[in-house]
Amino acid sequence: MNKREFSNIFINPLYGEKSHLNKIDTDIYDEILDLSDRFLISSQILNNLIYKKGLQNALIDGLKEQSNISNLKNLINKKEVLKIADLFNKNEIKYVFLKGSAINVMSNKYVRYSRDLDVLVNESSLSKAYELLKGIGYKYLNPLVSDSSEFTKHSYHLPVLSNDDGGLLEIHFRVTDRLIYQECPITESMLNQIIKVNKNGININISDTNHLIAHIIYHAALHHKFDMGPVFLYDIKYLINKINSKKDLLDLLQKMNLDKIYKDICGFIDGKRKTDIFNLYEMSNLKEKNKREPKRFNYLLLTKKGRSDFLNIILRRFTKNEDLYQTSKYSIKFYFILLIEFKNHCLRLRKS
Repeated sequence: MNKREFSNIFINPLYGEKSHLNKIDTDIYDEILDLSDRFLISSQILNNLIYKKGLQNALIDGLKEQSNISNLKNLINKKEVLKIADLFNKNEIKYVFLKGSAINVMSNKYVRYSRDLDVLVNESSLSKAYELLKGIGYKYLNPLVSDSSEFTKHSYHLPVLSNDDGGLLEIHFRVTDRLIYQECPITESMLNQIIKVNKNGININISDTNHLIAHIIYHAALHHKFDMGPVFLYDIKYLINKINSKKDLLDLLQKMNLDKIYKDICGFIDGKRKTDIFNLYEMSNLKEKNKREPKRFNYLLLTKKGRSDFLNIILRRFTKNEDLYQTSKYSIKFYFILLIEFKNHCLRLRKS
C-alpha cells in the first residue's frame, strides 16, 4: 500500500470523501484489513466505501466481520462499565473512565471501538479497587503476574485484568508515563473535574471534555508517537463540538506542551492541512516492520548497544502492560518470566 492509497482509505472518511471499491487494488486487501483491525476503525472505512449492496467481496466481508466483532465487544464493555461504576460508587472509590471508555458513555452517535476499558483511580485507593474487582470475577490476564497491586514504582497502571465474560480492564493510578512526565500534570485534575452520566440508574464518572482531548493527544503523540493510526483524529473531531471553554482547554494543553500539536490536529481535521503532517503512513508501517523483523543474534549479543536493545525488547511488552514490574524482582517468578520471553524471542529469530 502506498501513501496515497493509505490516505484514501484511512484518512478520507474524516472528511466524508467517499472511495469506490473498484478503484482499490485487490493486492492490498489483506494490508487494509490488518491496519483496520489495529486502528479499530473498520466502520469508518466500510461506511466510506461506494459499492453495490449484496456484493461478495473479501474486503467488504472482512470489514463487516471486524465491525461485528467490535460491536459485540462494545456491548460487553457497556455492561462492564455499568458494573464497575456501580461497584466503585457503592464503595466510595474515586474514579473516572478514560479515552474510548468515556467517549462511548458520552456518545450515542459516534461509536468508538476499543479493546479494553481504562479507568483511573486514586493511588491511595488502588489496592481497595483491585480487591473489589477481584470480588466480581476480575483477575490478571497474564497468569504469571503476582496477585498483588503492590509493585507500582515504574508504572502508571496495573497489568490488564480480565473476566469470564470477555471484559478487559486497565486500572490506572496516574494518566501519563513517568518517562514522559516525571510528575503527571493531569491525574489530580482529571479525578476532580468529571462528568457524571446516568445510565440505567447508575452514575458513571467520565473525563470532562478538556481532559479527554488532552489525554487522547498525549496518548497519540507522545506515548505512541502516532504509530496507532488516525483514530485520535476521529475522536477529536467528535469532541471539538463538545468543548465548553476553549481557553481552559488551551491552558491545559500548554501545561502539557501539547498546544501546538492540538492546533495542527485542528487544522488537519478542518481540511486546511491535508498533508500527512503526523507521518501516520510512515509510523504505522514502521511499527509493523519492527514487529515482524526481529534483531539478529550477532547484533543483540555481540555489541554493547545490541545487549541493551535486547534487554529492552524483552522488557518492552511488560513495561507496557506492567506485567513484569508487577512481579517482585526478588522473586523466582520475575526471572521465570524473563526466561520465557528469551525463549519466545529466540523462536521468533529462528522463524525469521
